Amino acid sequence: MAAKPRNWTFLILEDEPLIRVDIEEIAREAGCATIAVETLEKARAALAETRPDGAILDALLPDGDTFTLARELLAADIVVIFVTGYAAGIPADLSFCPMVEKPFTTEDLMATMVAAASGA
Repeated sequence: MAAKPRNWTFLILEDEPLIRVDIEEIAREAGCATIAVETLEKARAALAETRPDGAILDALLPDGDTFTLARELLAADIVVIFVTGYAAGIPADLSFCPMVEKPFTTEDLMATMVAAASGA
């Protein structure tokens, strides 16, 4: 495996517990710290306490979509990666964000994290 985005902190916003744990494990394997939450409300609370380097967001959650949050993160120069089964629903203004479609492999997510961390 190539370079890893070491020393980054990622906010992970995913409502499915098993997927959230998988993403956390991949990020930790990459040498990253994680802040993992399952709702938009908890994500906003976490962001009030800390500033991550990047965010890995599911597009659709039971409490709404993450598109407004993604725009706010991008405006704060925080990298946004979507991990979603809803790729066709990503708004055009966010289509430049890296995306990993569910189901994903460790290699796919790791490569996307590395590319995002390196500014590629």
